[in-house]
Amino acid sequence: MLGVEAYAKRRNTELFCVNQNWHISFTRVAACTPAELTSAPRLYVRPLAGAPDPALGAPVVEGLGLGFYRLAKPDLAGYSPVSVSERAAWYSAFILQTGWSTIEAGGFVWSMGDRSNLGLHIGQAAGTRVLLDLAAFLPRPDYRQELTIEVNGKAVATAAFTQQDNRKQVAFVVPAGSSDDVAVSLRLAHPISPKQAGVSPDGRVLGVRLFGLTVERK
Repeated sequence: MLGVEAYAKRRNTELFCVNQNWHISFTRVAACTPAELTSAPRLYVRPLAGAPDPALGAPVVEGLGLGFYRLAKPDLAGYSPVSVSERAAWYSAFILQTGWSTIEAGGFVWSMGDRSNLGLHIGQAAGTRVLLDLAAFLPRPDYRQELTIEVNGKAVATAAFTQQDNRKQVAFVVPAGSSDDVAVSLRLAHPISPKQAGVSPDGRVLGVRLFGLTVERK
């Protein structure tokens, strides 16, 4: 992959961008822009070894031990609830936009920084109720995290997280006039890294864990 990218660059061609895990072997300039995430076709890349994922189907291309799977944007209302653990490919390819960590073994993904974005494809989205399954990073017993959810730039819900009331379903309604591609932003008031909090060397600035989402028709 690195060789192909370098070859394309020499020919002044932007062959692909990388949405998830770009930081491992790619520079930040290879990360997908919001415009590319909205309009470009998606391929999910995973090793061919191991158990196949029925949700992905057959790879369209195989090479060097990797399978490249073409993903069609799913209508999330037809598959709800959509958990990170069961639909990791969809989260990597479509749902997680900017401001997220890689998907972790526990079946969740961390928001990073004070703003993280989701892209939700929901048929006839206006008026639909969406619930996000969230839990905050609370490094101390007295720590409090506050969240504002925006849809298409408009605040639609708020939530607070404490040690006594942490993991919860945070609900919002998609505003009237919204298209089927719903841009959701999570705004965190007090993100903090485990390193800053003195609990581990992890320097990522964390906000909330996302475990999944549910879409309810009106």
